[in-house]
Amino acid sequence: MPTTMKQRSARAKDPFTEAGALSHRRTALPADPELLCNVLGALSQGIAVFDRDGKLLLHNARYLELLDFPEGFIELGTSHEAIQSHYAERGILQTAIPQASNDSDRETPAGPPASPSRIDRIELTLPSGRIVARRRTSLPDGGFVCTYTNITVRKEAEKRATADRTLLQAIIDNMADGIRVFDGNLRLIAFNKRAFDFLDLPPHLCRLGVSYEDIARYIADRGDYGNDSSSFADRVARARKATGRSTQQTLPDGRIVQKRRNAMPGGGFVSTYSDITRLKRAEAALAEKAEALETALAELRRSNSELEQFAYVASHDLQEPLRMVASYCQLLGRRYRDRLDDDAREFIDYAVDGATRMQQLINDLLTYSRVGSRAKEPVAVDLGTVLDAALLNLKMAVEDSGGRMTRDPLPTVMGDDVQLTQLFQNLIGNALKFRREVPPEIHVGAAEEPERWLISVADNGIGMESAYFDRIFVIFQRLHERGKYPGTGIGLAICKKIVERHGGRIEVASEPGRGTTFTIALPKRGVAP
Repeated sequence: MPTTMKQRSARAKDPFTEAGALSHRRTALPADPELLCNVLGALSQGIAVFDRDGKLLLHNARYLELLDFPEGFIELGTSHEAIQSHYAERGILQTAIPQASNDSDRETPAGPPASPSRIDRIELTLPSGRIVARRRTSLPDGGFVCTYTNITVRKEAEKRATADRTLLQAIIDNMADGIRVFDGNLRLIAFNKRAFDFLDLPPHLCRLGVSYEDIARYIADRGDYGNDSSSFADRVARARKATGRSTQQTLPDGRIVQKRRNAMPGGGFVSTYSDITRLKRAEAALAEKAEALETALAELRRSNSELEQFAYVASHDLQEPLRMVASYCQLLGRRYRDRLDDDAREFIDYAVDGATRMQQLINDLLTYSRVGSRAKEPVAVDLGTVLDAALLNLKMAVEDSGGRMTRDPLPTVMGDDVQLTQLFQNLIGNALKFRREVPPEIHVGAAEEPERWLISVADNGIGMESAYFDRIFVIFQRLHERGKYPGTGIGLAICKKIVERHGGRIEVASEPGRGTTFTIALPKRGVAP
């Protein structure tokens, strides 16, 4: 006698009864119901079968687990309407899943489908937070089958992906540059409005999913490629390669756009558009100014060269007549002094003094011009040795003043030893000249910075007001009467010129009655001749 379904299920210790896998009622099952029970019990999806009256015919344990039904609620024969009421009582949210445009069916959660081919899909959100997708398919006899899939992890991933896309889009929208992103199929997958502001495209080309070919064809038809004679196919092929090309384009409104294209690892490319109009105009203005500056510098170099030559020649040419004037005035004073009255002798003294001072000015001017015209090639110079040479020249002046000299160990720099000796001699000479009633104290210091040496000459002299800091470096500028402090006022101008020729800078700090410090910054790398 053939084995009945009930007997066969009992003999197999039916795993689909109260134990939890599958319950069944009268229905037309396949010839081997035990096989069906085993298959349905192994599924990760929940299964529930309803007859044409909406009564539960068959289900597996996964169905009960996914929907968290209370124990004893689900029985064979339970109506679909009762299950829907249970959903409402528990606050289970049912959300229809949008169907494709070619689907003929629409969601009706309660009741059987309207046609045998109908497939309904909804999402059930349980109070626990679990999200279950339900797919309902009609059966030929009017019943229907519902399958239930746990999509909680997938929905959370989609939620994170949506948040990431939202954040990415917010970042893209707030970029100063325009941006378009195409995937490996050259379909637009991300963009911001600014990109299409540059491209001036119609709305139907400014949407996700549009192909690069459609955009490129529109731009080609509009004539924006200018003198680019390559075929449309070649331009599309270049877009597929996207090897980091960068081009510039001037828009009809005069804006200049920098376009860059870079390939993405997984295929496709990113195009960015930068408005560089202001940058290009600034570059043009800067180039124009640089050209004007170079012209001015060339003229200045020529003028300085001519001035140095003039000063050198004029100094030599003026020396002889001045010596003659001074000599004959002195001879006149000696030979006829007894015959001249006091006024005449005073006039002769004025003439001799004027000629002597003129000679000194000419000599100083000659010295100033030689700083640039007769300078030597830079070599390694020990500043300690240079300072010794300067102090030897000033030996009598130091002894007469009763001054005291101190010094730090000094470095070796690239430069002209003669000019650097003159630099120390002028600065120390000034410290001896502009002293107070107390004996002068002069210290030569050195400090190291990453790129330069700082050499200082500090004294305890009369000092000066800060208003005169710039004036003292101007040629022939004096702060005191000639009778009180001798000199022509060219010494510090020579110092400044020597320091600048060595690629450095000289600064002064001073306070009346407390002394003055000159600081010289010299580059460690030296300077070109």
